[in-house]
Amino acid sequence: MNVIPFNDLSRDSLEHRHAYQHALDEVIQSGWYISGPHVSSFCEQFARYLAVRSCIGVGNGTDALEIGLRALEVGLGDEVITVANAGGYSSTAIALVGAIPVYVDINEHDHLMNVELVSAALTKKTKAVIATHLYGSCVNMQRLIEITSTAGIPILEDCAQAHGAEVPVNGCLHKAGASGTLGAFSFYPTKNLGCFGDGGALVTQDEQLAQTCCSLARYGWRHKRYMVSDAKGRNSRLDEVQAAMLLEKLPRLDAGNERRREILQRYVHAVSSNEDVLMLQADDKRGVAHLAVARTQDRVHFQAYCDHKRIQTAIHYPILDHHQSGFSPIRVGSDLEVSERTNSQITSLPCFPTLAEEEVTYVCDALSRYRLSWNP
Repeated sequence: MNVIPFNDLSRDSLEHRHAYQHALDEVIQSGWYISGPHVSSFCEQFARYLAVRSCIGVGNGTDALEIGLRALEVGLGDEVITVANAGGYSSTAIALVGAIPVYVDINEHDHLMNVELVSAALTKKTKAVIATHLYGSCVNMQRLIEITSTAGIPILEDCAQAHGAEVPVNGCLHKAGASGTLGAFSFYPTKNLGCFGDGGALVTQDEQLAQTCCSLARYGWRHKRYMVSDAKGRNSRLDEVQAAMLLEKLPRLDAGNERRREILQRYVHAVSSNEDVLMLQADDKRGVAHLAVARTQDRVHFQAYCDHKRIQTAIHYPILDHHQSGFSPIRVGSDLEVSERTNSQITSLPCFPTLAEEEVTYVCDALSRYRLSWNP
């Protein structure tokens, strides 16, 4: 068996090469490269897919989080509740608006925000909660909405790893991004819906909030071009090339997500009788398996085993946010015992739609045979 890549974007690119080339040719021939018909069409179609009123294309996922926080009027000295195990993206956006991240712990079984800890972390300074849908699974939005609505606190959903995931709210299934006050998406190439560079979007059911996001992403122009109406606006745009590529990929998103789920379920089954490996998975199984994350007692040993088996791995994420020297000031809103204890145990395995059947079978066999007693 050749080396099994952690991800290989070229497989999709080559399989759909002619469609992507045709889309690129359309943009080139149009002579319209910024804020044109492809961006408008993608935003309309993505909003329809999510069942939201508005979608605003922006430059990347971090811009989406920052602009979303500004639209929610989060600023200097305000507090935003989030988690510390999600790679620093929410903390970066919080810092950019001058606010303070407040970290709460995660659940043991899925590593998502433990929403029951949010109430105790709320203060008079709390201005928002960022709910990060990590690894393709969704935070318990029903319970989080119940907790935050009483206090009048808005929810910004970080959906960078959850394109197409579903979450139950009030007896109905909602796509990730559709039940919070705002939803922020990244279209970084490795995402479930990824473009050929950087790209992002904000989505909402609130038309006035959508107008504010659009203005903040376009220099603060609200009423007409070159007239700055909103303070702290900036330039963040999804371009025509990336929108054209996303339009080609969007119809295949659900099929790709289903393949990801299938791969993750096979990994789960492979370790079902193995006490030395645990695959993380949310209870409701409505996630989209953006990452297949294993937990082991000795990550160095497990990664050495995978290297020996020629299986590429990664770590998402190696350093908790409150241990990053660049994030200051911060506040720890709860005991982070689960975050601390499990951070050295997680390893991400190959899980992408074009992973070949024989590759999945090989990884499953390797997982089932792994033991802490293994020696190279």
